[in-house]
Amino acid sequence: MRYAGNIPQKQLADKFLTSRANVSHMMTGRRKMQKDVATTALKNVESNLFKLALSHEFSELIPDVFAGQAVNHNPLSFLVMYEQEANEFNASIDEVMKVFVKPANQLTSNERLTARNNLKELIDVLGWGYNLLFYASDHLNIDAYQLISERDKKWKQNKWI
Repeated sequence: MRYAGNIPQKQLADKFLTSRANVSHMMTGRRKMQKDVATTALKNVESNLFKLALSHEFSELIPDVFAGQAVNHNPLSFLVMYEQEANEFNASIDEVMKVFVKPANQLTSNERLTARNNLKELIDVLGWGYNLLFYASDHLNIDAYQLISERDKKWKQNKWI
């Protein structure tokens, strides 16, 4: 369990509302975290990076924590990388629009390949965006989960969802 910090297993068990043995099994990889335990963990663990890593573990549609050797673990660096990736995607908007105006069944294989590459650029933007949100939230001691819940309510008011 990445990003849980140096919290003792007994304390994690209390936060997850599960047994210490279950926490031990999850930490060693002998057992995957159960969905109900994960739901409780999202509410009770304060680390935003833990929440992002856990969300990725249950849904690979959410990006993992960018913590590789090539990443400077500073919220400002994440902002710079997010902006750089967003600019790269923005530069290809005209190509994306050309693809979107055509019916999907009329696209050439070259247009499909171009669209696929542009969508990968968008995924890079989203990955850096998620990581920026969670790293900055940790830096500012703000609960990213709560922020997203608040926006969810706003999106419902706007009838976006």
